[in-house]
Amino acid sequence: MTDLLDIAARLEAAMTFEGPATTPRLAVAMDHLMDVAKEAVEAMQWAAVPRPIQNAPDNDGWVLAYIPGRSEKLPPWALATRCDGGWCDEEGYGVDPTMWVPLPDPQPAPTGWRKAEGTIRIIKAWSEQIPWLSHLVEIIKPDGDVDSSREPDMASTI
Repeated sequence: MTDLLDIAARLEAAMTFEGPATTPRLAVAMDHLMDVAKEAVEAMQWAAVPRPIQNAPDNDGWVLAYIPGRSEKLPPWALATRCDGGWCDEEGYGVDPTMWVPLPDPQPAPTGWRKAEGTIRIIKAWSEQIPWLSHLVEIIKPDGDVDSSREPDMASTI
């Protein structure tokens, strides 16, 4: 994100017009002023203004998430990242945020999470220790390998 102070300085410089106001020269100055103004609007929109969680980045980064209805001991704003169940906090617990804002640099380290892709494989299973188990479900990545970052899920029915 461009530094807002840098944009403000460039806007101020672009508004200072010296010399004869010939039409071509004035048109170039106005184009430059419009370009910097558009960049300023984009940078301010990216600043810490809460946005709907549906518009949050779809990657393994962290955001500051607003989680309404948390207990009195936990603040409503917390670090959150995408996980297989939706969103998770720093401890790995599922959270249900409604809004988010980007975090300034330096960001926390990415989690490595990515959307599951590939094919779901259902395997008939049996275990003496888990009598209800009848099937395992796992994800096979497009390259044919098992997605080892996602543990197989156990099921009692297909």
